[in-house]
Amino acid sequence: MQKAGTREKISDPLCNCLAEPRTATPIDQLNHVVEVDVHYDTHLRLSTAGWTLEELLRQGKRFLPVKRFPLKSAKKTIINFDETGVPCIIYDLHRHANWPEHYFQASWLKKHGPKEISVRNVYNLADRTMLLDDFIEQSRRTASKSASLKDKESLYSKDVKCPELWEGQLREAELIPSFLLPGDDEDLLPPQHVDTFKCHIGIGDTFTRCHQDLCASSGHDLMCYTEGNGSSFWFMTQGKDAPKALRYLEDLKRENGHEDHALTVQQLAKAPFTIYVAEQKLGDLVLIPPRSCHQVVNFGGLTIKTSWSRMVMKGLEAAYYHELPMYRRVCWPEKYRVKSLIYLNLLKRREALASLTSKSKDQASVMLQKNKQLLRSTEQLLKLFGSVLLEESPPRNRQLLAVYNQVTESLSRLKANQILEYDNS
Repeated sequence: MQKAGTREKISDPLCNCLAEPRTATPIDQLNHVVEVDVHYDTHLRLSTAGWTLEELLRQGKRFLPVKRFPLKSAKKTIINFDETGVPCIIYDLHRHANWPEHYFQASWLKKHGPKEISVRNVYNLADRTMLLDDFIEQSRRTASKSASLKDKESLYSKDVKCPELWEGQLREAELIPSFLLPGDDEDLLPPQHVDTFKCHIGIGDTFTRCHQDLCASSGHDLMCYTEGNGSSFWFMTQGKDAPKALRYLEDLKRENGHEDHALTVQQLAKAPFTIYVAEQKLGDLVLIPPRSCHQVVNFGGLTIKTSWSRMVMKGLEAAYYHELPMYRRVCWPEKYRVKSLIYLNLLKRREALASLTSKSKDQASVMLQKNKQLLRSTEQLLKLFGSVLLEESPPRNRQLLAVYNQVTESLSRLKANQILEYDNS
């Protein structure tokens, strides 16, 4: 009998799942690791057979449960969340009187959602397009089947365009406080430029591999609909532990950031930093801090979630000083354009401050006292923008070489003539 957590060679790859027809206790199932390379699949897999939150928490001495808070304490929760960078959950939103249950249904999504969606085989990361109706029905047929060593495919649809009505319901029903939604005064992502509302549809044993949200943004993930006791298990780090997590992943000879690997429960348990573990159920809103490395594994029947991102000041600072250099180093696309965000938000605050100058001195003083956050954020943005200017400006002793040809010389003469005409006018 092999001890739990040891490694054995078999004919197919599966991670955290037992070779059939062996039986084991839930703890054995959680820790058992199987790995081998075959022609169609070189990626590890995850199976949630035997998973419970209580059993998972027993597996790692650095595993901690994610704290859960009621909706009535959301304001206090988000302030603490933004300050500490520790993940948390606001629970039971589905019990709110304004919960839009009629719209948060798979049947409604099939009728009013996108006709075609992109789906991914989580075993080999191959993407393809399917009809939404076909994907949901196929997911329902296979939801009750546990991961098998012979399986070559397990489909998950992530980042589906969220129906506009869902976003409208979340705002108009006042189900979620405005400070948790995109476009709030404290959100530095301009909604007219960035649409972060997405849907995720999956069944048990599908997963999102270990990754970070883009550019140190804050993540929000709401479980809208479930079938067959569906839920999702989350493994998250604190924001400040991102450097430790990256070093640990490098030790495993893997790369983080583009969801190119999955960690086993055993590997997570060995991590030299705290891992926050949660089971997300219907009505749970998971708050993911900036820079948090996190992995999500679906459990049971069909689940539908909607997610969005916000950018707070601490996240923007982390994006510029920490994330942006890493993106450049490994040539990752910079979706949110960090320097532009700094500039646009500084312009926005300049306009707000300029409006105060039109008031009397006493009125402006009173308004500034009420808007200390405006002054604080403006000061932080000025420091960031100063760093951008220093970075973009060449050193005084740097010689800028000019490349001359007929085109550039002609353009230079044209520009010089225009300047002279302007000066003489």
